[in-house]
Amino acid sequence: MPLLTFPRRRRPVRTASRRRLFVEPLEDRRLLATYVVDSLSDADNAAEFTLRDAVLRANQDQTPDVIRFADGLLTTTGQKATIELTEGPLIISTPIVVYGPGADLLTIDGNENGAVFFVQSSDATITGVEVTGGSESGIVNFPGSNLTVVDAVIRGNSTTYDANRGFEGGGGIHNAGNLVLRGSSVSGNHARSDRVFPYGRGGGISSVFGSLEIEESLIFDNSAEGDGGGIYLADDPDATLTNVTLSGNTARLHGGGLAAFGGPVALNHVTVTGNQAADLGWKDRTGGGVFVGTESLTMTNTLVAGNYAGRDSSTVDQPLRSSDVEYRTGFEFRDAQNDASPAGMDLGPVGLGSTRITGRMNGLVEPNSSSGDLHDVFRFTVP
Repeated sequence: MPLLTFPRRRRPVRTASRRRLFVEPLEDRRLLATYVVDSLSDADNAAEFTLRDAVLRANQDQTPDVIRFADGLLTTTGQKATIELTEGPLIISTPIVVYGPGADLLTIDGNENGAVFFVQSSDATITGVEVTGGSESGIVNFPGSNLTVVDAVIRGNSTTYDANRGFEGGGGIHNAGNLVLRGSSVSGNHARSDRVFPYGRGGGISSVFGSLEIEESLIFDNSAEGDGGGIYLADDPDATLTNVTLSGNTARLHGGGLAAFGGPVALNHVTVTGNQAADLGWKDRTGGGVFVGTESLTMTNTLVAGNYAGRDSSTVDQPLRSSDVEYRTGFEFRDAQNDASPAGMDLGPVGLGSTRITGRMNGLVEPNSSSGDLHDVFRFTVP
């Protein structure tokens, strides 16, 4: 039987499709670098990794970095570990988080050799440390920088006004950028002046140009030879204080607790007590608690009481002046005879929502129901 054969089908020839290749750049996925400080020294030593080494290393690129401290640095004797700076300020110029173990465990001491931290053109966070011994402020936050300070103690720093420098105050912190202070205390700091006129402003904090937010913090026992024993605000900063206590602060001029010149100020759940604006013969010190020469002040659930303003307390025949709140827009000061400003001068709106103010207040307080504000709004006028 003959074999059957079938014609073989020819498969169609497939032409290979030509694909164009592209190179697609991937996003930068470098992980945050963590540097661990293992020495309390500030000296250059190849065998040790100091805080200054960590900051210098982190500043080498714009990648966010974290600086931590080795457990071995912390003593078990109940004494705090201290890093004493001998080479000047620590300059932060890139995104860095300085993550301390707690302000009760670690102190960074500027050794009266300039500031402790300079923050320049950066986003920085400083948390869990005590900052002390700064002689040009404890921390300086420059324009264009965003600084967050959390769970820190800023204590025992100072600054001296110098016409050749770019700022004139802020014993504890000088802020010219954007500052958030949270869960911290600022105490025992001082702003001095090298001039006869007391220019040193903002014993605790000086904030100019930028913004300031303070939450859950204590500002106490600071002093200024000029305005703002606790806090000084100038040059249109936005300032919001929430759950803050200002107590025991002293200014030689205006605003023992707070002096504000320009920009809106909001006080929410703030206590201002035991501050004073009184010393050494300067005429017309006012606003023992709060001095406001700004476009608007809003106080909500705030207590302002028990503050003092006047001449040297040893001169009993001098009257108190605006012991608790002094409110003036701009710089409408009294004249040489200490007479009040012209009758009926409008000094702008003040919001007082659930706020208690005791003691003396300069000017009459009149309701202003047409403002449309959610809180009670009053307008200060000088009689």
